[in-house]
Amino acid sequence: MSAGHADQADLALERLGSGVSADLDDRLAQRLADLHQVLGNQESERTVRLELERRRQARFNALRVRLAPLLDIGGPQLADPAQFYRLLSGPQSFSISDRERRKIQLEAVRHFGFLELRDGQAETIAAILRGESILAVMPTGAGKSLCYQLPALILPKATLVVSPLIALMKDQVESLPEALAAKATSITSALDGYELDRRMAGVAAG
Repeated sequence: MSAGHADQADLALERLGSGVSADLDDRLAQRLADLHQVLGNQESERTVRLELERRRQARFNALRVRLAPLLDIGGPQLADPAQFYRLLSGPQSFSISDRERRKIQLEAVRHFGFLELRDGQAETIAAILRGESILAVMPTGAGKSLCYQLPALILPKATLVVSPLIALMKDQVESLPEALAAKATSITSALDGYELDRRMAGVAAG
């Protein structure tokens, strides 16, 4: 920052005064803290960042109060926002026994040749095998397909997978391991009435 710009910034900060105005939103407060940092105003920067942390903690406390009656989580666990998040979401929020994990791993090796499972896969599959509802949000390439393909091989009933693209459905069915491909089909708008009925009848027959 040039000397002229620094002088202008100092004048603007003087007009703002000390502290953080209550009507200054978090985005602007963050920019104010960054400006103090560039100018070397360490004490002012610290004041703004402390205010931002106070606001964050206040929002978290309000959320904690509202959720407390609905959750069986103790006070110490609620004290740390990061720990609170881990308890409510992600693989850490799921209890899975060693027996369940071993069974899922053995089936993954047997049918797909996967020697290791990725984060969240075993927990998601365990929930499905228990008959529980689960919402799994995973990035591209994280192994979502296995989370429904493996249970489809293990469970006795039909597995319905809803997909947005016909090309994706076709690719999914064609890339299945042999044991699963023999029992899988796709139902799309490209089928004529006879073929649609034939495939639906096949699903009904197992």
